[in-house]
Amino acid sequence: MNFDMVFDIQHAYRQVVHAFAYPGEIVSLKQEADKLEVPLNCSPATSVLLYMLLDADTSFHAVGEEQLTDSIARLTYCRSCTLETAAHVIVTKAHRDQLCETMRRVNIGTLEDPHLGATLLVECDSLKEGGELVLHGPGILYTHTIASLLDGDWVEVRSLVNEEFPLGFDMLLIDADANCMALPRTTQVERG
Repeated sequence: MNFDMVFDIQHAYRQVVHAFAYPGEIVSLKQEADKLEVPLNCSPATSVLLYMLLDADTSFHAVGEEQLTDSIARLTYCRSCTLETAAHVIVTKAHRDQLCETMRRVNIGTLEDPHLGATLLVECDSLKEGGELVLHGPGILYTHTIASLLDGDWVEVRSLVNEEFPLGFDMLLIDADANCMALPRTTQVERG
């Protein structure tokens, strides 16, 4: 089957909207990722998200990925810019060790324009509900738990950067099985 740039992107969009409405819930982009014939130099699910999010009216930065940057710019007409000014920041598995430093440097918006805060797309090995990380905030009835998804102090760095709401950044986590999970800036993540 061929990837349909209208209907498959619309389906992926609905999945991502659901993920942002219910932080910590896992949605699947496998149906779209399996159809993608021209994947970028990242996971197929990340490619689907990039096709969905990027166009000539926005900007991106791929951390440490020159070849991926060229491919994204060519296929989506999106402009590449610095990490500090990008609307969308991609952290592939190969450069996940730079995640904490990336979080410290991304655009968190301003009080007048908080919507300018970046969206980070981060590739991880696997997404699992139930675990040692406790989530609470809008879209979560009481609390929700997820497994520790990434190495290092990312939970603490994310909390520090996002502490002055409405400033902050949002995260989309993508695993090798084309699953996706959203962590909006309003979601508090703590080690339980």
